[in-house]
Formats: sequence, structure tokens, C-alpha cells
Amino acid sequence: MLLRLLLGSLIFPLAVQLSAQQMRPTASPGPDSGDELVSYEASNAPITAVLQEYEKLTGKTLIEDSNLMANAVPLTISLPHPVKKSQLIRLIEAALLLNNYALIPGPGENTMKVINLSTGKNARSEGVRLYTSPEDMPIGEEIVSYYMPLNHISANEALTVFNTHILPRAYTSFVPINSAQAVVITETTNVIRQLIALKDLIDVPPTATSTLFVQLVRADAERVADTLSKLLDGGQQRAPLPQQGQNVVVANAGTGTVINGLQAQLVPDTRTNRILIVTRPQNMETLRSLVEAFDEAVPAAQPLEYKLRYISAGEALPVLSDVLTEEYQGGAGGTNQPQQQPQQPKPARQSRRTQQFAGCCLSAPVPGERRPASPAFRPVRY
Repeated sequence: MLLRLLLGSLIFPLAVQLSAQQMRPTASPGPDSGDELVSYEASNAPITAVLQEYEKLTGKTLIEDSNLMANAVPLTISLPHPVKKSQLIRLIEAALLLNNYALIPGPGENTMKVINLSTGKNARSEGVRLYTSPEDMPIGEEIVSYYMPLNHISANEALTVFNTHILPRAYTSFVPINSAQAVVITETTNVIRQLIALKDLIDVPPTATSTLFVQLVRADAERVADTLSKLLDGGQQRAPLPQQGQNVVVANAGTGTVINGLQAQLVPDTRTNRILIVTRPQNMETLRSLVEAFDEAVPAAQPLEYKLRYISAGEALPVLSDVLTEEYQGGAGGTNQPQQQPQQPKPARQSRRTQQFAGCCLSAPVPGERRPASPAFRPVRY
């Protein structure tokens, strides 16, 4: 009797514990959980089969186009290993869009429109939804419209960059709103997010500019400004503009030189003989040094004084002027002009002492040395 009581006391708590464990629910991922691992295989599957699988995964009702099967091609989606449910949904959406099947949010919260873009239909004609915040846009490959405000650049400047960055498709649309400084974009949600990231990079405040007046003492302001403007523009062979922050490089371009990296405006002030420089602060010192280099002083030639011993300076000046003029004309005409008949030598002038002095002067110039056409002589009396 005592033994039965002991066995009963031991078995009863164990039975209660087992029954409690059987009634406890087992944790399992719900149907809407995106972390559930699923596997999917579609080999040359029709579009209807892929859409049915998409309905099961998302729980949404699809409103299909009547021409959905026009020009339809079989789809193939192969997964080497199970993936998350949310990732499989994104893969199916990407495969549909790649084969010209667009998904557009429907009239209800759990409805989607499916149209065949290859039949000529446009997603914009189906009334795509408009969003003003990136956080409110759905995740995936749905075609929506987004209102993008701009702060510093114009709508046309943004459109130029956007059209270069992406290749527009049949449903792509960019509508500039110049009065509001904004752009309305119609594209897939993934592409719109990429354009938002690009907009954050280009929609920045403009680069600060500074001005400086440089006073010229010797050079002419208008001529210096014109010369530097030709150097900055590169003449007719303008070099491509470098990226922001690139160092200044002087490179050869044809017969002249082009100063790359310097973007400036030079305005001459003829009344005060000054030049106004408008450029970025980091380029101001370089341009100021160039302007001052054109205004440097030209060293004056030192005059040569020769004391005459036998004739007067008035008698030597005509002879020296004729000799130097004939020498300069003969050297200049020998290279560019045809040879002419030799002229008869001029008869000697002045006295014998003058002829001897002229002979000394003929041997004085260095061969090949270029002298001015109109030399200036000034007699000096001692």
C-alpha cells in the first residue's frame, strides 16, 4: 500500500509537466515574415505561373493586362540555394521588369497592376502613385513618381546630369518645374533612390568667388587682359575643363599654351589702368602673379660712348647711319625676298679720314647680329 502511494506521487507531477509541454505552441515564422527561407525554381515557365507564385509570396491581388500574353516569352529563375522570402520577391520583380512586365501599385493597399510594355502601353497612363519622401516609397521594382526638390542647382541642370547617368526607358519621365526649382521623376523605386543619392552630391552651394584689382604701372591693362584671356581660353583649341581641385598645369596645345584648371574673368579698366580679376580664392594668387609678370620693368640699354680723335661727331653720324641701315636691310631681305641685282657702291663722302673711319665701322658689327632699322646717334661734346 505504501509502495503504491509513493509511485503515484512520482508519476502525477511528471504527467502534469508533459501535458503542459504538449499544449505550449511551437514558434514558427508567419506567412508575412520576410526572413523565412524559401526555394524556387522556374525553368521556361509561362508568365502566368510566375505571377501566381508572386501572389502567394506577397499576398497581393494582381490586376493583369488583357494583352499580357502578347509577345510573351518564358521566364527562367533559378536559385542555387534557399533565400529569404523578401529577397525572392525582389528577384521576381526584377525578372518581370527585365522582360517588359511593369508592376504598378493598384487602387487598393494589397493590389498591383501588371501591364505588358512590349504592346506599346505606358505605365504613366495607368496612374502611378506620387511620393514626396523616399521613406514612403515601396521597396522593389515598382514604377512610381517622385517629387524631388532642389536647393542650389536649377531643374535643367539636374536633368542634364540625370539623363547622362541613366538610360531612359519607355516609362521614364523627367518633368522640370522651374518656378518651384524641382523635378518630378517617374521611374522604378530603385532607380529613383539612386537619383536621390546623385542629387545629394550635385545639389551643393556654388563655389565661392573673390575679386581683386591689380594696378598696372608700365603695361596697358586692355592688352594684358586680352593676352591672359587667350591663354585661359586656349584660343580655338580649348582644352576640357578639369575636375574640381585639380592642380594648375601648363600644357602645350598647338602653337600656343593653355592654362588648364584656371577659370576666371578678367575685366580691364582703361581709365585707371587696372585689371579686375574674378575667380576662385585658390586661383587668385596665380592670376595676380601672371598680371604682375606682364607689368615688369624692361631694362634700358646702356648707351655706348666713343671719343673721336680726328673727326667731329657731325661728320661720323651720317656714315654710321648709312652703314647700319644697309646692313639691316640686306640681312632682312636675304631670307624672305628674292635676290636682287647688286647695287653700285656709293661714292665716298667726306675726307680721307672719314673714309678710314667708315672702314673701321664696317668691321665693327658682329656677323649675324640684328640691329634696328633706324639707329639713333647722339653726338657728345667733351
